[in-house]
Amino acid sequence: MFASISLAIRQFFGMWATLFSAGEHAAKAVEALAITAEETAGQFCDEARSKRAIQNRALDAELVIADTNAVKSIKAAA
Repeated sequence: MFASISLAIRQFFGMWATLFSAGEHAAKAVEALAITAEETAGQFCDEARSKRAIQNRALDAELVIADTNAVKSIKAAA
């Protein structure tokens, strides 16, 4: 009788250990997904920043050309 009670108690606590282990694995999986999402968002941010910098340099070059043409037009009119 004590052997069966002892076995039941061991199985009960073994069940809880297995349940908590599964919970730990699930939490680690969620953490891995969160890290992946954070790194992906950072990559998108870096790419967008780089594209904006390229566009700003192109606009700056267009402004220099427009200013040069405006100065030439004013000098030609004078």
